[in-house]
Amino acid sequence: MESQEFTPLAPSDIYFGNSGVSVRKQDARHAESVFEKVQAQKERLQEFLSWPVHINTLEDQLSFSRKADMQWAAGQAYHFQIFKDEIFAGAISIHSLNYQARSFEFGYWLDSESEGNGLMTKSLQLLMTAMAERGWIQAKIRTPLQNIRSQRVAQKLGMTSDSQTEHFKTYTKPLFPQI
Repeated sequence: MESQEFTPLAPSDIYFGNSGVSVRKQDARHAESVFEKVQAQKERLQEFLSWPVHINTLEDQLSFSRKADMQWAAGQAYHFQIFKDEIFAGAISIHSLNYQARSFEFGYWLDSESEGNGLMTKSLQLLMTAMAERGWIQAKIRTPLQNIRSQRVAQKLGMTSDSQTEHFKTYTKPLFPQI
C-alpha cells in the first residue's frame, strides 16, 4: 500500500454552504468582539478554561491575537474563530501538534447564545476532515471531568475515551487521510 504523504499545512477557512456559518483563521480585526464575549461570559468560561483570567483588557486580547499569528506561522498551533451570520460565536484551537505521531489536540469554546445547536460539533468535524486531508492521523480532546457538555461533543464526533486522570478525560479519534 502506498504511504500517504504528510503535508503539515494549516487548514483553510471553511464555510458551511449557505448556512451563514464559517470557521476562519483567527484575525485581530475581530479582537473587540471576542473581548466583549469573553468579558460578558468570563465566569462561565473560567469554570472549565484557564485562559479567561488573563483576558482583562482589549490589549490582552490583541496580544493573544499576535501570539496566535506567530504560532500559526511557526506551525505550533492553529487558532480559528467561528462566525454565524458574521457574528463571532466561538473559537477552536488546534494545538499540541505532534508531527512525529501526526496527532493534535482541539481546544474550543462557544458563546452561550450559540450552544446547543451542533455548531461546535460540525465545526470540529470539518476541521478534522481538513487535518486528515493534510496527513494528520489522530485527533484528541482533553476535557475536565466535570465538563459533561464537552465530553458529549467528543462522543458525538465518534471519539473514544482512552485515558483519565484525577481532573481530565482524554478522547481520541483516528483520522483517515482522504486519498
